[in-house]
Amino acid sequence: MRNRTDMFLCLYFANTIIPFSNEQLMIINKGLKFIPPCQSHFFSNKPIQKIIEREYNRLYDENVKNLTDYTFPTTDTRAKEYFLAIKTLLEHLYMKPIPNKIARNAQYLSRMIKSMQRQLRKANIAVGQTDKSKLFFFIDAQDYEEKIKNYMTKTNAYQEIT
Repeated sequence: MRNRTDMFLCLYFANTIIPFSNEQLMIINKGLKFIPPCQSHFFSNKPIQKIIEREYNRLYDENVKNLTDYTFPTTDTRAKEYFLAIKTLLEHLYMKPIPNKIARNAQYLSRMIKSMQRQLRKANIAVGQTDKSKLFFFIDAQDYEEKIKNYMTKTNAYQEIT
């Protein structure tokens, strides 16, 4: 059986006590590109029809641009059928009920992520990504601000905009 510890991201704790449970750390372990499931259902307060329309318009604009780049008329019957098929597919996918198991898991992850955000805010902890790697770091927000200001004054590479 494969050792589970080899799958963990490295977490850098800079003089910071992280108030997270093991489950919350497992969510962080999923990495920067982790996307919680069913976001449009649980993370958006817009009606589904508006979400479908916005997504369709985005896809339509992108595809029209590509079609016109290759001098293909958007008024062609094939293009119209294509756009109608996209709209129908989006409506089908967004209106289809989510299976209970996936919905429960998505709601659980949503609550867990919101809880983590509250805990970090309450503990005044900043979260960042190190340069050129996938490592997270957690640091006291005031310490982080001091380090940034010290670096700016030491290197004169940056100017603070107020």
